[in-house]
Amino acid sequence: MLKNYIKIAWRNLMKNKQQTIINLLGLTLGTVSCLVILLYVFEQLGYDQHHNEAASIYRVETIIDRDGQESFDSATSSPPIAFALKDDFAEVEEATRVVLTDAFYSPLIRAVNSEDAYYEPRVYLADSTFFKVFNFKILEGDEKTALDEPNTVMLSSYMSDKLFGNTSSLDKTVVWGSGESALILTVKGVYDEKAYKTHFNPSYIVSMSTPGMGTFVQNFQSFATNNFAYSYVKLNSNGSSLGLQRKLPQFMEDRGGQDLKDAGMSSKTLELTKVTDIHLYSNGRKNQLDVVSNSTYLYFLLSLAFFIQLVACINFINLSTARASKRAREIGIRKVVGAGKNTLMRQFLGESLLLSIFAMLISIPIVILSLPFVNGITQETLTYTSLYQWQIVVILLAIGVVTGLASGVYPAIVLSSIKPVSALKSSAILRSGSGTFRKALVVFQFVISICLITTVIIMAQQFKYTQSKDLGYKKDNLLALRIGPKNRQLSLNL
Repeated sequence: MLKNYIKIAWRNLMKNKQQTIINLLGLTLGTVSCLVILLYVFEQLGYDQHHNEAASIYRVETIIDRDGQESFDSATSSPPIAFALKDDFAEVEEATRVVLTDAFYSPLIRAVNSEDAYYEPRVYLADSTFFKVFNFKILEGDEKTALDEPNTVMLSSYMSDKLFGNTSSLDKTVVWGSGESALILTVKGVYDEKAYKTHFNPSYIVSMSTPGMGTFVQNFQSFATNNFAYSYVKLNSNGSSLGLQRKLPQFMEDRGGQDLKDAGMSSKTLELTKVTDIHLYSNGRKNQLDVVSNSTYLYFLLSLAFFIQLVACINFINLSTARASKRAREIGIRKVVGAGKNTLMRQFLGESLLLSIFAMLISIPIVILSLPFVNGITQETLTYTSLYQWQIVVILLAIGVVTGLASGVYPAIVLSSIKPVSALKSSAILRSGSGTFRKALVVFQFVISICLITTVIIMAQQFKYTQSKDLGYKKDNLLALRIGPKNRQLSLNL
């Protein structure tokens, strides 16, 4: 029976090629748009889930008011806060800090035996406890002791290849900085920066005990000012983030009350943000380590994907019911020879499912070919392997089945309800399919289409405005160079 349904469905699709092509094109475009949006949304999910006990790791963030005149809402906090929390509260199992050196200076780095030096963004100073709190995929070295000593560094695989090529970097030395301030650092390990999705994105990580900025951070004592450190705490199994959050106001009063008065701050509030929520739910907070997403924006994109697919389904419904007269005689004859309403409904649903599956299969190579264009817009690195995620596979199959059923159920009801006498006499047969419901679908389809087109036009105009906005200077042929000391000539690779 199933084989017969598929055979008849295929014959009908091939017989009405024009309608089939239009329906297939509409469903394919809808599926492609929906799938691209889903790939992007899934790329934004699952950040920092790989850390051991990730649900127990929190970032300590800061909100400051200066007598109501200034508000400071930052992902950072004062350097001494993290380890003071560990000292004062038994539920804090471990603490660590990260300092992004980009905000202060960007030293050159080069292999000791090379004259090729590089300015690299996203250089971290981190405490020795960093790899005890967070997990990275380590390619070389022992992360447990990598940052214990001063003048040590962990390189990303990208940085290791840049400095030492395909050879091992372990225990080799690099020059960090230039001139009299240059330091010799020993490479204690290499990590894979692309292994996991995380809000950390360091080119390399230098031990906090290294002289210079690291020493300043370790010796700084004020709980009020210099909120530039990214502070993290890991709670033990008995710890509660809500319980610790309630204790933070008194903690600040006891530890930093006098510091706040000396700095002229009316209040300083500490907030805990779960590390797994940073990428999605900290948008709007300043001084992020890396670009964060926006959960509201992702919900909007998911809604957009839903409406695009819905419009494709409505288009299929309208075309199928509008051309029902072409199949009236076929339906009449099949009913005369004994085909029941349920049998006809299954046949028409089978046709819509077959068409939906074709659209799904065609959409996959189109999506793969469009990924470079999508990456250019979103600044992401989506690849065809993203389609292999089991969640994407399940959702894609669900889209195919649900789209086929949703777009086919109404035409199946309308077509299977045609009376054989009316069909064979060629009398009016579409009264049931041309009523209020079909008109409402057409109106709804136009409303959604107009809204989508208007949204795209507005976004395109805004994007064009940002590109054409006068910056106050001519950026063509303008270079920004960092000048090193005269006593060392280095070839810079920018």
